[in-house]
Amino acid sequence: MTKRRTSTSPSRRASDAARAAVLALGLIVAAGPGPAQETGSPLPVATLDQEALFLKSAFGQRLQRDLETQRDALTAENRRIESELIAEE
Repeated sequence: MTKRRTSTSPSRRASDAARAAVLALGLIVAAGPGPAQETGSPLPVATLDQEALFLKSAFGQRLQRDLETQRDALTAENRRIESELIAEE
């Protein structure tokens, strides 16, 4: 049986050296300068109240009226069906 030995060929040593160099370069890049991401002054932020915009717009008010009309019609239909079922009993 043959014993396993680590290769000592020049190409293997060069490959190990290249692998170590790539690893070192990766670690250096990963630990790069943090201050490069900082900004000089904070940026302004705008917030919107979506519900208020919706309810105060003409589209939002029209949609709200349409939904209320549909709701009222559905409620009336449910009451009519309920009264018919009670009358059948």
